[in-house]
Amino acid sequence: ERDYSKAHMLTSDLNCYDERDRSNEQVIEQFESRLEASKFRGQWSFSTPTAPKRGVSLLYELSDGKEYFIQCSHCGTRQSLSFEANVCEEREIYVCTKCKGELSDEDRRVGEWVAKYPGREISGYALSQVMCPWVPACELLEKKKKKGKQYFYNFVLGRGYVGSDTKVDREVILANCVKDIGR
Repeated sequence: ERDYSKAHMLTSDLNCYDERDRSNEQVIEQFESRLEASKFRGQWSFSTPTAPKRGVSLLYELSDGKEYFIQCSHCGTRQSLSFEANVCEEREIYVCTKCKGELSDEDRRVGEWVAKYPGREISGYALSQVMCPWVPACELLEKKKKKGKQYFYNFVLGRGYVGSDTKVDREVILANCVKDIGR
């Protein structure tokens, strides 16, 4: 195990947390305390989401909620990209939500980030392989078939996922219990 005691000796203006969902939250809290002397107090969190309402998924919910919008070159419809709406499984291509015309790699490359909740303090971006022009639809469909559902949601769609097959047993519950010493 790493020694994070040196975190108490550092001051900081900007903390970058890579793979936040897989990090120790107590350590992150220690590093957050190092921002107290800063006027800037910047924090950047990057991670593959693991579960809804946890880690970066929760931060995204609290953010301005930027989504990547593109415009269909056939009908001009502006749309944010999603696997469910834009991947045609039968034809193994990306399609427009309105005209069902094929979205080209260029259509997906030329887009803009639009905030769902402008003005919120946290700036958040939802990333997915659907928006990557170098990833063909057939590759996403192959991953959907061959990988587990959690892998597909977390690493391909960039969404938190907890399946109905996830079990919380006695050991998990007891491992997460904390004694309330103050009472």
